[in-house]
Amino acid sequence: MLYWKLAWQSIVKNKLEYLPFILAGSAAVALNLIIQLLIYSKGVKDLIASVSVIEMLSFGQVVICILSIIFLIYTYSFLSKRKQTEFGLFNVLGMQKMDLIKISWRQQLISFVLITVLGIISGLVFSKVLILLFMKLVGGNNFGLNISGLPILFVTIFFSVCFLCLLVKDVFSIIRMKTISLLHATKKGDSEPKNHWFLFILGIGLLAGGYYISLTVTSPLKAITQFFIAVLLVVCATYLLFIVASTIVLKLMKQNKAYYYQTNHFITVSNMLFRMKQNATGLASVSLLTTMALVVVVTTVSMFIGQEDYVNQQFPRAVILKKTNHQKIQCKQFIS
Repeated sequence: MLYWKLAWQSIVKNKLEYLPFILAGSAAVALNLIIQLLIYSKGVKDLIASVSVIEMLSFGQVVICILSIIFLIYTYSFLSKRKQTEFGLFNVLGMQKMDLIKISWRQQLISFVLITVLGIISGLVFSKVLILLFMKLVGGNNFGLNISGLPILFVTIFFSVCFLCLLVKDVFSIIRMKTISLLHATKKGDSEPKNHWFLFILGIGLLAGGYYISLTVTSPLKAITQFFIAVLLVVCATYLLFIVASTIVLKLMKQNKAYYYQTNHFITVSNMLFRMKQNATGLASVSLLTTMALVVVVTTVSMFIGQEDYVNQQFPRAVILKKTNHQKIQCKQFIS
């Protein structure tokens, strides 16, 4: 009972650090749940091109899962240093490392329950509005939203694995670090990042490959898999280039003595160089979210406005005759 009390008191006392982490995790849970509800929705399954729509939603689910993991790790990194300082204090007061691990997994369990419950409630509240908007955009007439246990089970299992990874990270930090290091964890600055030219070249290659696939594909409906691969390549390349390329550029500026050894440039470049290891992840996430928002808005508006032209291109004639072996002639009439 003592471990549960200490874990809960730690969360309450450090609520300013826990609040962004809980909000980010809840938003990630809600977003994943909404996509899962759309995949299993009866209204989506009754669409004419339901197979393609569900396939696109499934690919989008993978991308959202990857971004959810990155957001959790990034927001938890700010909380981790505060927890290490607290664990160092507990260690000075006589607690062993095994006691700290027991407190840590209870903190992770409480955070997991809070984030999962808030995320599921938020997802269920906003899912009805989004399914109505989605059906309006795709032209569906069945607005049924089936709230089954599969979407809830999926997000619960997925985020339980994510929190298990965070717990493993905490356990390793407790085992490896000394008491004095734990006490001064919040005061410890980031080490100077190293140049990784291989990762820089790899990021450029992934970015070029992603754009090449997206520019050479002929029909988006027939090449959904290629678009999915291109998105993954661009996402990986964006994080690599923001983290590695920014460090390389700052170190090149530092090597330029005429530029670096000036009052305004010296402090700015030095601070950015030591902080870029952590801040680059946030900048890359903001860049990806902004790009995705613009792409989704432009694509949705374009498809919604040009749907009549697309139907006329796919079915240029009012009557289509189709005959196959051992079947009668089928006649389909389309009113343009």
